[in-house]
Amino acid sequence: MNSILRVVAYFIVIYFVITGCALSMPANTFRGKADVIIPNASKSEIADQITNAMLSSDFQLERRDQDDNMLLFLKYHGRKWLFRYTYNIVNHPPEGIRVIAYISRIMDPGRADQSLTDLSRGSKESESVYAFLTGLRDRFGLQNPTNHRVGIGMTLKDYTIMSVSQGGAAEKAGLQKGDIILKIDGEPTIGDELKDAMRLSGKSGKTVALLIKRNNQELLIHLVR
Repeated sequence: MNSILRVVAYFIVIYFVITGCALSMPANTFRGKADVIIPNASKSEIADQITNAMLSSDFQLERRDQDDNMLLFLKYHGRKWLFRYTYNIVNHPPEGIRVIAYISRIMDPGRADQSLTDLSRGSKESESVYAFLTGLRDRFGLQNPTNHRVGIGMTLKDYTIMSVSQGGAAEKAGLQKGDIILKIDGEPTIGDELKDAMRLSGKSGKTVALLIKRNNQELLIHLVR
């Protein structure tokens, strides 16, 4: 009996060696999808936060629809790869706002024989986006749900305003593309753009004071959220 068991064990080992099967879990154990519900926030504020983070990571904003239902970002990696991140932002009452990220990598973009790889689930890219979105969820979750936090209608990169939404609070306050934010409510920016973006947004109707730099001049802007 023992000799039979040894023979069986031998052939099992040979099978795994030949087929290359692994008995251990892969290094990347994240198997989920970047699909998170964020409480106590508006769609515009979440869209602002995502846009600021993506621009800071050298992505370009390809599309942001008028109602902040969808964001599309692109990033080229040399001439060989194109990464495409799409965020769908939808109301999910009563819990909050649901954000779903779809991630793909395109090989040889622009060619007729280009190939697309879906990275939306079980990839390091989806894990990174999931961690970012859960961070937003946790931060907004600490807020009082009666505060009605809102977006202010602008995007930042390295504290420089990259775009201003028409009709938004930023435009109404007189902020312009290219303005550099130096202080928020009298406090210097801290170097963490995501945290400072959270300081910019807040309760609807409240005012935030921004010290900005424009054309080598410092200006104090009062923005009503």
